[in-house]
Amino acid sequence: FNPDIAADETGRAYVVWDSEEPGIPEDRSCFSERSPAGVWAPPTPIGSGTYSEYQLQPSIAANPNGDLLLLYLEAGSVRRLYADSRPAGGIWTGPHELVHTDWSHRFAWDGAVDMAGNRYALWADSEYPYSDSQLLLAYQPMSGSWSTPEPVGEATSGRADNVSIAVDGSGNSYASWTNVQNFATDVFFAYRPAGGPWGATVRINDDTGGAAQWASRIAADPTGN
Repeated sequence: FNPDIAADETGRAYVVWDSEEPGIPEDRSCFSERSPAGVWAPPTPIGSGTYSEYQLQPSIAANPNGDLLLLYLEAGSVRRLYADSRPAGGIWTGPHELVHTDWSHRFAWDGAVDMAGNRYALWADSEYPYSDSQLLLAYQPMSGSWSTPEPVGEATSGRADNVSIAVDGSGNSYASWTNVQNFATDVFFAYRPAGGPWGATVRINDDTGGAAQWASRIAADPTGN
């Protein structure tokens, strides 16, 4: 359950999902890939297993070259979000916890990999379950370490969800998410030019009656459309 998929320009596909099947430890996330010839590799468990009883909701992103970013949650007494990366044709570098020291609950995450192999992880952080959340982004250059998480968009009250990020061929970043406040759900957008700061948060939906907007996703092509 909770599958996610990405593919590169050669036709190689990458899939992650949550599994409780025989032979794989319960409540573990798994990874498999399909060759351009249509052959699937055996599923392999992912996750560090260091802090928690189980993994949840893995997310996979790939660029056309096949550089990968994997995000997944390890949930015990604290919900910890991890990132793992793999260069095209290489091996996984090992899990890295995306730390925001002030708050303790991570949820609603998404990742992207640009044409140069740089990786972007976007997620929502909250101090308590279902409390007001903060949207954060961390960045890993192709051959470097993860950055300190930075806020995305303007601070708002409410709980962020349905987090989504895309990066175009020039490294410009596009983020969308929903925000739940006073029983109304709205969709928001923020843009960051390559190497620059995040711009103003823009509300996308135009209803005035408190209608619920949900399950938003964003995508960008190499030219920025």
